[in-house]
Amino acid sequence: MDLQHDLEVKTEAAAKEAAKTGMKVFAFAVKAEAAMIKGAFNIATFIPKHILEGLCDKNKEYKGKQSIKTLVGSGAKLENIPIDKDKLGDFESVARQYGVDYSFKKAVEDSGKEQYYIFFKAKDITVLTAAFKEFSAKLVDNERKKSINERLREDRQAKRTQNRERKREKKKTREAEL
Repeated sequence: MDLQHDLEVKTEAAAKEAAKTGMKVFAFAVKAEAAMIKGAFNIATFIPKHILEGLCDKNKEYKGKQSIKTLVGSGAKLENIPIDKDKLGDFESVARQYGVDYSFKKAVEDSGKEQYYIFFKAKDITVLTAAFKEFSAKLVDNERKKSINERLREDRQAKRTQNRERKREKKKTREAEL
């Protein structure tokens, strides 16, 4: 008897759970249908983010630093200038300020020396000239300024010469003792 009673209780509980789940599914379907009717149903919420990004990459507009391939693909005329490796960071900061689209390319010359080139779009000449004016001014300022090590070296050298020039005068004066 107890087995039959337990089976009936479990069957009733399972039937109640199935009914609750069925009600939830029905409520969701009704809400989804109402949302679609109102025009507020957004299908993008059900599509994973990485799939959406893959679909949107074709129309993505690149800004700032990018590959040469994307620069060429934009259709604008490309210009380039040579630059030293230690000045790449200075150019990047100025280019970001002005919104210049650019790319770096490293080329090895016949002598084995590495040379870097900056490729950029030549769409808006006024923005480019302003950016390059600021960049060149920054380079001139950096050349004028001495590094801390150079200043310390000069100070040490000045102290050495100052010590050599100093005369040591020993005065021996004795007064007559009475």
